[in-house]
Amino acid sequence: MLFGLVSLLVLPVLAFDNVPPVWRVTNALRTIDLTKTVQRDNLAVILENLSKEPQSVVYLPLEVGKRQVVLEAKEKGKTNSEDFLVTQESGYWAIQIPRLVLAKEQITLVLTTATFDTLEPKPARIEQNGKHYLSWSGDVYVKSAYAVEKQKTKVKLPSSDVQEHSGDGNLQGSTVTYGPFKDVAGGEKLLATIRYEATAPIAVVRSLARDIEVSHWGGNIAFEDSYSLTNRAAQLAKQFDRIAYSQSAFYNPKSTAIRGVRLNLPIGTRDAYFVDEIGNVSTSRFRSNAREAVLELKPRYPIFGNWNYTFVVGWNNDLSRSLLRQDDTTYVLRVPFMEGPNDVIYERASVRVVLPEGANVLSHKTTVGVTKVAHGVHKTFGDTLGRPTLTFLASDLVEETARGEIVVEYQYTTSAMLRKPLVLFSAFAGLFLLKVIASKII
Repeated sequence: MLFGLVSLLVLPVLAFDNVPPVWRVTNALRTIDLTKTVQRDNLAVILENLSKEPQSVVYLPLEVGKRQVVLEAKEKGKTNSEDFLVTQESGYWAIQIPRLVLAKEQITLVLTTATFDTLEPKPARIEQNGKHYLSWSGDVYVKSAYAVEKQKTKVKLPSSDVQEHSGDGNLQGSTVTYGPFKDVAGGEKLLATIRYEATAPIAVVRSLARDIEVSHWGGNIAFEDSYSLTNRAAQLAKQFDRIAYSQSAFYNPKSTAIRGVRLNLPIGTRDAYFVDEIGNVSTSRFRSNAREAVLELKPRYPIFGNWNYTFVVGWNNDLSRSLLRQDDTTYVLRVPFMEGPNDVIYERASVRVVLPEGANVLSHKTTVGVTKVAHGVHKTFGDTLGRPTLTFLASDLVEETARGEIVVEYQYTTSAMLRKPLVLFSAFAGLFLLKVIASKII
């Protein structure tokens, strides 16, 4: 999948004059979804090729001053979204259409993006059981480098409690509609602000460090995830009241606090654990059967706005579920990049795959947009050369872009597999022999 691989801070100035006016947007519908932690934009545009030559590249402006990732790019009615290549060029998304669009031909393009840091709690401090409001400000026009004949924008909200909306929008229920607008030149803006009630927390994983260890001798694959979790919702105006919080548990009111985390793990998971800086956390629930494996975590305390919580979860699984043997010495490992909770922002993620000692990496790939892949060595008890590692680094992930997999092809011979037991046997035999010789001498 080639889209969703770009995450960046947008350049402050967009040179619309540099974009050839080979397209015209005859109709556009932009849907801004604010029902989750991150703003998601779904843009459907009908493009007409105005030039005399076939065209295959469309330029759409980036969100100025914001971090943004592409989740999906496709032609409406087609399912081959993986054929679209989306790159960043001088403040634009350059969308490579996998076919030539002939002169005067029209194509309906659908682009889905996620934009970070667009939601702000207002007020910034609230009562423990008070209402929580978020403010969104932005341009409601369709972001286009080309002239737009007709367009409309819809903003979806998580509730109908809207305290403010500007920009001449029409509020109906939990949706604010702007337009339709006609004959808007490329680069024009219409700024608007919406303040609405949001009862869900803004969960952000500041860092996730995952270790995946492969053991051929034990036929086991071990996963361990270290989380640094925070909540970007409004802070408490007063000191936390534990008694009031305990009393509210009887009627379960809506709250912006993170009360629990649910992890959907691979089928066959066993030996799950949940620890934090203090030690084992017993307020967790793990169930595993033939259909699912779920680990439900309950932190030691509710995580309110600007509160932090660090913890570690881990589990084991059968190696045969993730490993394919191609021949006597070649193996292909397929593992998920992460199994985190839904509707969470991952600012930084590091996934380290630890292979058996003596393994030789032949190739590796991932469907997640990583920023770097590093090779290394990890030494454990009884190792001589150390175990080869692959570390995949990524940033600015949401659930759509994080739910990928890592594929590693490596070579592992029988002699390499026998290296550790032979070394340990030789070491113990040598110690025993030295003891025998020493006893004879003494």
